[in-house]
Amino acid sequence: MNESCDNDHTGQNGYRFLSTEFPKRKRPRNNIVHRLFDREYNLHPRFHPFVFNNKLHQNVVPNFSIERAEHPNCFLRKFTYDGRYLMAFSSDITSVELYEYQGAAAAAQLLHLIPSGDKDYLSYGDENAEIRRKIFSCFFKRRHTITVAMDGGQLSRECSLFTDDNRFLIVASISSTSEATTSFHDRYQTNESIPMSHRSTYEDYKFHIIDIDAGRVVDSIEFKTDKIQIANNHGIYLYKNVFAILSVQHQIIHLYYILPNGEFIFNRKIGRFCSEEDRLLFEDSLMQSMYRRLNQPIPVSHRPVAAFREIPFNALKHRIITFAFLQAKRQSIEYGSPKPLCQFYHDFDYLVNLRMLKMQLLDEEHLLIKYEQEYSLVTYNQFIISKYDTYNQTKLWNLFVVYNWKTTEVINIYPQHSQTLLYAYENFCNYFRHPYGYYPCSPSNNYYAHVAYEVFKQSIIENRNGNYSEAVRCILSLLPHHAQLLTPSPYLDLSLFSYDEKVIGLNEKPRHTSDEPIRFFNRNTDRLSFRMHTGQPQRLPPLLIPLPNNRRLIAFIFHPTDPFIISVQRYNSQYLLYFHIRHFNPL
Repeated sequence: MNESCDNDHTGQNGYRFLSTEFPKRKRPRNNIVHRLFDREYNLHPRFHPFVFNNKLHQNVVPNFSIERAEHPNCFLRKFTYDGRYLMAFSSDITSVELYEYQGAAAAAQLLHLIPSGDKDYLSYGDENAEIRRKIFSCFFKRRHTITVAMDGGQLSRECSLFTDDNRFLIVASISSTSEATTSFHDRYQTNESIPMSHRSTYEDYKFHIIDIDAGRVVDSIEFKTDKIQIANNHGIYLYKNVFAILSVQHQIIHLYYILPNGEFIFNRKIGRFCSEEDRLLFEDSLMQSMYRRLNQPIPVSHRPVAAFREIPFNALKHRIITFAFLQAKRQSIEYGSPKPLCQFYHDFDYLVNLRMLKMQLLDEEHLLIKYEQEYSLVTYNQFIISKYDTYNQTKLWNLFVVYNWKTTEVINIYPQHSQTLLYAYENFCNYFRHPYGYYPCSPSNNYYAHVAYEVFKQSIIENRNGNYSEAVRCILSLLPHHAQLLTPSPYLDLSLFSYDEKVIGLNEKPRHTSDEPIRFFNRNTDRLSFRMHTGQPQRLPPLLIPLPNNRRLIAFIFHPTDPFIISVQRYNSQYLLYFHIRHFNPL
């Protein structure tokens, strides 16, 4: 009896059927009715409510593209993180425009005669001219136009930050300055100030904080004769109410608090001094007060000198060198070998000539600072660069420093090929990127993002001829991360959709356009979910057809929650706008 039962489940080759032993996994239900029912009755309590509700976006997708929509004469930038406003810059780059978002179904009446079954795009043509002319005004109503740059400067279109409560917006304006109008002491404020080359100029920077609801500038802070890398929020960072600004020119980190009413409150400068105690200690070391009490003239040796003539290291650099020395000394005792100390003395010149190039806030107390040595920054010390560059091309140092600015303590120093820092970045990625909302989609919390990262990592190792250290250095070059450069959209969540990350991704930076529509596939069923038409060459007018070697760039503006995406392309002097919306009309 038992043998007959076994034979029923055994194939002709003597192997059991796998379908009997391992039944197929039940495919999850993707019907929108079932998902609404499950969400209403909470039939999946093991999931976090937001994670489970997020799957509803697989059914509600931006499945319809409207090509070359007419828009106001402005530069669209991004949505606020609550999705209420679309922020844009005026055509003369002096004002900020705020458009109130009317909802994903705002154009339903306008598109009620356009069927969605035949094709998933509305092409450019005279028959659709009225729709393309009215579509922008259906979705957006202008709420505020705030004039910001009133002193001859211009706003930076690539610099904008929102506070966590979506009440305030920070933008930056730049105005050029010349060496003829600035003094020597303005250009060199510390002994680590960087001489400008003929390719660089000094500029005046102003950071403005705008009340979004009131539509007015609340406060501003100004930095004259400086060099701050504000493109893509490169040299600034906002974490909760702490605002940090890195002056590359003067090697100073400025820290401000943002009050609930939107005002900037200065906290401290980190560079020449790390705290007020450092400054007082420095002044006491000159013993000027003692000579004043005795009514004696102050000797020349005890008189203060200009900051750029000071011989000692600044306070932050001194702490870093001290930490490196104590670390090498501790390792020498631990290993019973003087090699770590010898290595420290050998690399001492590198440490001295490093300069801050990037930084970010890890939390409200800790800074991650990247020190680099580049030809454009160390032109005043070409001898050291040339001397060691002939010895080893890869010896141009990069150092990562974790610094607690409240306690003025260096937590740790990581070299450019640190395995420890790589492990922290791979497993705790969101602590570096600080994504907004519940769509982080990082390698540390998303399986598909982790797989994509491992493929990327392996490709770097292969491109470096198997040199793992060089691959680690290449990956760590992404640190520190820029502030608010990730797009919080559920349609970029790799656990929900799969797409070509070469043409679209979480990063807000523009990418090269694709000759084919961008396809999004449902992760559960592997079926095509929707397509985004971004102006394929075969449907462009003859005057706008790009040349084979002329690659166009495209930028995407995602709404944080709704099925609404804007793609912006620049071709010659024109900005082409495409709307990707949810449209269902089975007529």
